[in-house]
Amino acid sequence: MVLIDTGSSHNIIQPHLAKHLHLSTQPICPFKVMVGNGAPILCQDYCLQVAISFQQHTFQVPLYLFPIEGADIVLGLTWLRTLGLIQEDFLIPSFTFNHHYMPITIVGETLHNPTQASFHQVCQLLH
Repeated sequence: MVLIDTGSSHNIIQPHLAKHLHLSTQPICPFKVMVGNGAPILCQDYCLQVAISFQQHTFQVPLYLFPIEGADIVLGLTWLRTLGLIQEDFLIPSFTFNHHYMPITIVGETLHNPTQASFHQVCQLLH
């Protein structure tokens, strides 16, 4: 799963996926990044340019290797800034941008309305 995240400063790939895809990695000066739950994660490796395709358009994306939870790849502000003007529709959710003078629209997963938890379910979560 690819997550496009305006809250992420870096582009990220799971280390196990980089290994599975036989991506060329290079060691970097280690640094820590704080993730959403507040925990710091150490980054020590980097993939210089990885080809990622959307709708017959290919982007060369630098990716840091982080053992994060959830998505396999996170495209953050480093990638989003290269796109120029982006039109977002958070209702659908989707966003549209131009690449080589061609419009590209990426549609995300439909957001599900949360359901109300029962008293019993809440008690199970607390114990």
